[in-house]
Amino acid sequence: MRNVVIAAFAAITLAGCAEHHVENPNVLWNIVHDKCVPAAESGKGPGDCTKVDLAGHGAVLKDRDGAYQYLLIPTNRVTGIEDPLVLAPDAPNWFAEAWDARNYLEATVGHDVPRDAISLAINSTRARSQNQLHIHIDCLTPRVRDALRANPPSENWEIYPTELSDDTYYARRLQGAELRENPFPLVADAVPGARADMGDQTIAVVGASFPSGPGFVLLAQAPGGSGHAEALQDQACKVLGK
Repeated sequence: MRNVVIAAFAAITLAGCAEHHVENPNVLWNIVHDKCVPAAESGKGPGDCTKVDLAGHGAVLKDRDGAYQYLLIPTNRVTGIEDPLVLAPDAPNWFAEAWDARNYLEATVGHDVPRDAISLAINSTRARSQNQLHIHIDCLTPRVRDALRANPPSENWEIYPTELSDDTYYARRLQGAELRENPFPLVADAVPGARADMGDQTIAVVGASFPSGPGFVLLAQAPGGSGHAEALQDQACKVLGK
C-alpha cells in the first residue's frame, strides 16, 4: 500500500511539473529578457545564461534537459520558426551562432567532439512547448550519424533516401567549415510550401566532413512529418560512447 501511495504521488508530481511547463510557454523568454540581457547590459556578465551577445542578438543557455544540451535563444522577441523575423533580410544567422556555441557542449563533455556528431535543431510550432525561438545544440544520434556518413546528400535539395528517426527529410549539403548561409531562407525558398507555412517546418543542421572538405548537412522535414527535428538528437551523447 505504501508503494502504491508513493507511486501515485510521484505521478501527480510529474504531471504537475509537465502542466506547469506547458502553462508557461514564455519561460525561456523570461530568463533571457528579464535576467540575462539586463545583467549583460549592466556589465555583470551573462546572468543566468552561459553567454549573451548583445551585438549578435543571441544568448546561449544551458538546457535543464540533457547533460550536454545548450540552447541558442534570440535576445529580441522572436516567437519561433514561424516568426516573420527569421526571414527578414537583416535577420541574424542564429544557426551560425548556435554552431559557434558548440564549444560549450564540448567543454561540458570534456574534450573535442567530431563535427559530424554535433547537431542543431529547431522544432515546428506543433512540436514545441516554448514561444521563444530556441535552437537545440546537442549530439546527433548514432543511427542518424551513421546514415549520413554512409550516404551524404548532394549540393542540391532532394528527398533523403532513408527515413531519419521515422520521418522523411529533404536534405542537401553545404560546403565550408563555418555556417555562412542562413538555413531559414534556404528552407523557405526550396522546400515546397515552406515559405507560406514556416510554422509547420522543422530544421536540423549537422556538421559533416566530406572528401571535398568540411561542411554541413541541412535537413528539412517533408510534409506530413512529426515536426520534431529534435528527435534526431541524443541528450545522452551515445555517439561519443557515453
